[in-house]
Amino acid sequence: MPTRSFSVLLTLAIVQMLGCQDIPQNRRYEFRDDKEGHVIRLNTSTGEATSTDGGTPYQLLAPEDTSTQKLLGTEELSKVTGNGGCDLNHESFEGRLYNGSNLVLRSISVVITNKKFLSPDEVAWKRQFMVRDVYVRPLEVKRFVIPLAGVESTSCDWMIDHAWGSPWPPTTSWWDRF
Repeated sequence: MPTRSFSVLLTLAIVQMLGCQDIPQNRRYEFRDDKEGHVIRLNTSTGEATSTDGGTPYQLLAPEDTSTQKLLGTEELSKVTGNGGCDLNHESFEGRLYNGSNLVLRSISVVITNKKFLSPDEVAWKRQFMVRDVYVRPLEVKRFVIPLAGVESTSCDWMIDHAWGSPWPPTTSWWDRF
């Protein structure tokens, strides 16, 4: 009897693994060559493109179509939030960005204010930084790092000054971008 119940459980597990995706496995990914002859794997359910040429696969960002990018307005910008802080050892600012807007974030402008080491009420410096190619889709979180020079302490404030985005889902075919 234990062998029969094991067989039933094994059969159910296999059926569940094969049938749990909405898209059949044989059509989930498309493989094509890009314009330079590199092999690109496109996930047809998410639109994510990955280079599978030689070695470790890495995610590709579709080239920016600057004609469709726009500066986020005040209401949309208020939906882009995050948290972060200065790292004294690595002289960098590390943050996590949440995109609550309905656009794909492509670039952000961040203002960072670093405080003095023994006087946290005094400002050591205040600078504006541009972070390009962040590519954060709606309702997603992405980590970003800004290299800094002259970090005096880990005490810093930051704000997202501007953000640029493009429509989601893209209005052109993914393959047309590669």
